Amino acid sequence: MGKQDDKSMTRDYGYGEHIDVCLIGPSGVGKTSLLATMYHHLQDYLPGNVQFKPLENELFVSLTRKYEGLAKMANVPPHSLAVDDSGGNMDIQTYPFGFNFVTHNGTPVKFLQVNFHDTPGGYTKTMPEKLTAKINSSQIIIVAVDAGAMMKATLSNANEFNGYKYVTHHLEETFVDARNRLVLFVPIKAETWIADWRVARNMADAAGNPLIQKAGEHLAQALKLFTGFNNRLGIVVPVETMGCVRYLATTFAPDGKGGEVIHYSRTHDEFRPRHIHFPLFYTLNFIAAEFFRNKGILWKFFYHFFGNYKKLLRALEKSDMGDSRPPVSFHGNGELLDSPLGIKKNRIPKADGNNGLEATQGG
Repeated sequence: MGKQDDKSMTRDYGYGEHIDVCLIGPSGVGKTSLLATMYHHLQDYLPGNVQFKPLENELFVSLTRKYEGLAKMANVPPHSLAVDDSGGNMDIQTYPFGFNFVTHNGTPVKFLQVNFHDTPGGYTKTMPEKLTAKINSSQIIIVAVDAGAMMKATLSNANEFNGYKYVTHHLEETFVDARNRLVLFVPIKAETWIADWRVARNMADAAGNPLIQKAGEHLAQALKLFTGFNNRLGIVVPVETMGCVRYLATTFAPDGKGGEVIHYSRTHDEFRPRHIHFPLFYTLNFIAAEFFRNKGILWKFFYHFFGNYKKLLRALEKSDMGDSRPPVSFHGNGELLDSPLGIKKNRIPKADGNNGLEATQGG
């Protein structure tokens, strides 16, 4: 479990720079699982002399157990998974990570601290001021969305599940200042719609993906907040949480607690989360771009680090090839991902007149 978000978490772990990432979404949607799988799969792409590690051993143990538990759940699948709104974290949990560059003599050099703040789903209603304050202090916001509820529930019921109006409100409160911000809308458990689209449609036609279309409908009010502003970029990037399930239905919990029940069946595929690193790829890309914009020539001191950082970003960019890439849509100023690293430069679409919606192929 991450550290509770109290004064102890404001202390420095010895890194000169840090950036804050806030995870929001309904209780039980899978925010912590998303973090655990992103961390686990990032290890496959790290260059040998770049380290990305939890700054406390208990965090490593916690995330490893979370990932292993997800794998076990996939291997012994129930017919339905109940998600109770009363569960989840009772307070904001902070997971601090550190980026280190290992020199040629094996000495790790501390470079960057990234704090992931995992917020309780209930905070949107019970502690809105505290949630808004945490979002406002973060430059990167990851909004976890239940794909099943978004795709199959009515807009009214889906709003009960995913809290679109609350998300929009908190973003409105956050966008009052001029800081550059990246917001990632991540539909979780999106296996069915990515797989169906992969078979039935031209993979280059991300705008034709029903999940992207539904996201444009359900998140319309939130996505409008990115139109016409140079300091905001919103990306809808779905992930396959387990890669081995097939969505069947989403219903309200019969106990009247307001939770949801996700009904799915196990496929013959192996447990393999797909596209799970894409949110982290865009996060790291934005961080690199921000550092170059803010630090300029001083960061040439870290030339060797950024050389390897660039290798990491390119490895993440190329890791999903061909028909395994997810559909992605961009809203707002795509140039916020541009940096001297050259990643994504001139390849991110700018907003057009359709509520800022511009869909493109992932990667």
